[in-house]
Amino acid sequence: MNVSINASKSDQGTEHLAASIRPHLDAVSSILSGEYGGPIDHLWTDLELSPGDADRRPAFPFRFQRRVTASREMT
Repeated sequence: MNVSINASKSDQGTEHLAASIRPHLDAVSSILSGEYGGPIDHLWTDLELSPGDADRRPAFPFRFQRRVTASREMT
């Protein structure tokens, strides 16, 4: 699974934050990427560093769901 964490949306007041955390987000993405034996090929998370947008709308809900499939032969 390819994991990508980005600070994709910033404004002039926060673009220095996006630049400073970029190496750390790349490192975490690299650590989390790997073969987990599941159906997900890509997982990406975007951080919004734009307070003006947050003032105009409610926060997006965060939903994490993990599905586990187990098969067991009955003898």
